[in-house]
Amino acid sequence: MRYPRLLFFYPFSTLAISAVLSGCGATMTMSTGTSAPGTGAAPTVIAVGVQTNGVAPNRWQYVQFDEAMSSSTISNQTFVVTDSAGRPVSGRVIYYEDFRVAGFEPNPALQDDANYVATITTGVTSVEGVHLGAPYTYSFITRDSTDLSPLYVAHVSPAPDAICVSATTPITITFSEGADISTVNATDIVITGPGGTVIPARIGYDVATAIATLTPIAPLPSGTITVTIRNVADAAGVPMTSVYGWNFQTACSQPGAGKDFTVLHSFSGLNGEGANPEGPVVMDRLGNLYGTTEGGGSFNNGMLFKIDQSGNLTALHNFAGGSDGAAPFATNLLLDASGNLYGSASGGSYNRGIVFKIDASGNETVLHAFTGSPDGWGPHSLIRDVAGNIYGTTSNGGSFGFGTIFKLDASGNETVLYSFKGGTDGANPFALVRDSAGSLYGTTPFGGTFNVGTVFKLDPSGSETILYTFKGGSDGSVSFYGSLVMDSLGNLYGTTLGGGVFNQGTIFKVDPSGHKTVLHSLTYNEGSSIVAGLIMDSAGNLYGNADAGGFTNGTPGVTGNSGTVFKLDTSGNLTVLHAFDYFNGGHPEADLFMDPAGYLYGTTRDGGIGGKGTVFKLTP
Repeated sequence: MRYPRLLFFYPFSTLAISAVLSGCGATMTMSTGTSAPGTGAAPTVIAVGVQTNGVAPNRWQYVQFDEAMSSSTISNQTFVVTDSAGRPVSGRVIYYEDFRVAGFEPNPALQDDANYVATITTGVTSVEGVHLGAPYTYSFITRDSTDLSPLYVAHVSPAPDAICVSATTPITITFSEGADISTVNATDIVITGPGGTVIPARIGYDVATAIATLTPIAPLPSGTITVTIRNVADAAGVPMTSVYGWNFQTACSQPGAGKDFTVLHSFSGLNGEGANPEGPVVMDRLGNLYGTTEGGGSFNNGMLFKIDQSGNLTALHNFAGGSDGAAPFATNLLLDASGNLYGSASGGSYNRGIVFKIDASGNETVLHAFTGSPDGWGPHSLIRDVAGNIYGTTSNGGSFGFGTIFKLDASGNETVLYSFKGGTDGANPFALVRDSAGSLYGTTPFGGTFNVGTVFKLDPSGSETILYTFKGGSDGSVSFYGSLVMDSLGNLYGTTLGGGVFNQGTIFKVDPSGHKTVLHSLTYNEGSSIVAGLIMDSAGNLYGNADAGGFTNGTPGVTGNSGTVFKLDTSGNLTVLHAFDYFNGGHPEADLFMDPAGYLYGTTRDGGIGGKGTVFKLTP
């Protein structure tokens, strides 16, 4: 059971607050300012914390006074809750002097679906000794279930990764419901500055909006400011399930974040929202972004979403499972001139995956449902030619069980172009790129002479050539979801999961003759465990993500080393454009997307303020 704590990060004599309990418990409106000086006027109750659609039986009752009260006069004798028969119920009464709030916690919990009356008697007095003018009474009805839903952080300000933030700006945290006042404290909400130094601040809580406001005692220092939140509970005592936090900059530049980094959306997986975006995003001509999440959505089978230029998210399609498809894992989306989107998902009529088309209104058509053999199992990495034919890979299935390369024409007819045997020809392909002659190029993370992957070419006749077979060790092994990018000379560029001088992964080039060159060996601070592929700009610079690695800010309890976004120039120099700290996103596993203006867009599988991944924008 939690007991009241001082509501300050630092000793301070008075606190201006405006507050109201919301959520599963009560609603209470509080005045703003410090307690009124003793004038002899009788104190009054100005708000109570009752919710009209039913109070959880295990939830606190709160009342607020218009001035400071004498804590010695607030007890079970002066704050009384009675049942429908007029019998007092047992509980614990606490006065929070900094909020001028009296709280009653029933023990044991109240009866379900029952009527109760709360009374504040005239025995309570102000600090000047003036009694309440008249008894204050209100009634409430309990609902038929105990509150077990955890509280979570719904919004914060300043925004994650904001820069040029004023050193005197208040910091606000909006919770999903009304909080247990005793848990909104300096132990569970901490501000730190550069080097992990704790920054003293006053804390206020507005129970009308469930917003906690942190006001630093002194101006914030220049640099990275981190806010960490843990263990805050709702008014029924149900705590947060994980730590939340975020960074922002009081300086006008952000180390490792390029000119500008913005989290466009943070997924929570709650209330029908998606969770864990693992695939890349694609953009239409109006600047709207489209992508998928592996989980969440109305049926918890993932969703296809749209994010407009204002950052508003719309669910275009919620995958229902079964023949509709489910969990679009690491799929890329194709966008045609009519606004139709094409992608792949698991599930389907044979539970071996599908290729789908979703129109601008969100209507889905299953173009092909895979059976496993001979057409494959687990489709990924779609590309589309000018005639509207779709090419892709399946990571399993086919005639030999090690995956396929397939073609799907505009009428939905599927042709298996190649079925992998799992030996020197490779196994479990993922990514494809197509040249002007119609040859397909890709990677397999397994198979090859040393069973750690290959780079292959498949010509229009269906004949496969192994351009390079990886050796493992310092040579590396192919990234699981790594797509290749091809330049105008036919050179292929890709990534390895490990290997290199520091065994953190490499960026490589394979020329048309099959000669491989390591362009860069990553260090841990530059990024580690590259599972995505690369994209190339018009100048030949390469951009990619690392799933782990990157700097850590050293703040206790804050997860760092959550991946990076990097740029490799044509001279082989690597620049970390952004290092994720989990609170602004964690573990990017998909290729980046670059718009015509040169902005980069991507996803992280995890992290963000909602904990279930992000969509971000970055200026290189």
